[in-house]
Amino acid sequence: MSPEQRGEEAARILSSPLWEEAWSAFDAATLEEWEGTLAEQTEIRERLWRMRHAAREVREMLENMITEGKEAIRARGNQPGNG
Repeated sequence: MSPEQRGEEAARILSSPLWEEAWSAFDAATLEEWEGTLAEQTEIRERLWRMRHAAREVREMLENMITEGKEAIRARGNQPGNG
């Protein structure tokens, strides 16, 4: 898959209403669960932190794919003979 195609697909995923619904539900559920833990429940709190951190990394990876796709499209447009 080309960078352009990956960028377009990542943009489609991130703009999907289902993605937003799933992201919001996950974010709210893990935050609520974390807020309901006691300070001494370190294993549970740590697991929830790692889950939230990993989810943010996935989102950032998709956002980076969008950026890379846009840059590839822009670079292709700036090549001699394209314009």
